[in-house]
Amino acid sequence: MTQAPDALLLTDGVVLVDRFTDTDIDALWAGEDNGYVRRSGLPGPFTRRDIANRIRRWQDQWKSGGSVRAFAVRETGSRRLVGGCVLEIRPDDGENAELSYWVFPPYRRRGYATRSVELVCRYAFDSLGVVRMELYIEPMNAASLRVATKAGFLHEGLLRQHDRCHGGRSDMVLFSRLRTDSLQSGPPVLRTS
Repeated sequence: MTQAPDALLLTDGVVLVDRFTDTDIDALWAGEDNGYVRRSGLPGPFTRRDIANRIRRWQDQWKSGGSVRAFAVRETGSRRLVGGCVLEIRPDDGENAELSYWVFPPYRRRGYATRSVELVCRYAFDSLGVVRMELYIEPMNAASLRVATKAGFLHEGLLRQHDRCHGGRSDMVLFSRLRTDSLQSGPPVLRTS
């Protein structure tokens, strides 16, 4: 796995994507969408300590060149945390990866999810050797389905009873994007410092 530079910053001029830091703990904790946690069956609600531990695990993955890369999504001007993306490269096949993303409720419907997904995809394709990116989305999550399409992902089909959530099995819609697929907004600006 390719090790990332010590500092990473991706931007398209509207959204800025970088690594989570300890200074993001309170913003991430405050921004957690407990409604989503309940719908998805995640073991929440989360405590501040849970969030701090999650960020530290993400930082350790970056440092060790592990299979998980977590990205903080920020407003460019204020650098306010508005959400995040987590990229997980399959350890058994370093060219395939899965991406998940979220935007805190007050910042939704502003294009942050689509823009951050595009930035992270380009980084994964260009810098990490990823060839195929996948999204797994609940069929009722209309907002995420729109993000997938706007970010250039192709609908591949319905995976019946694919994930465990809601106390049972849940269908997921599979979307994919290949390194060779065209970008919607052009290449991101990559800066390291």
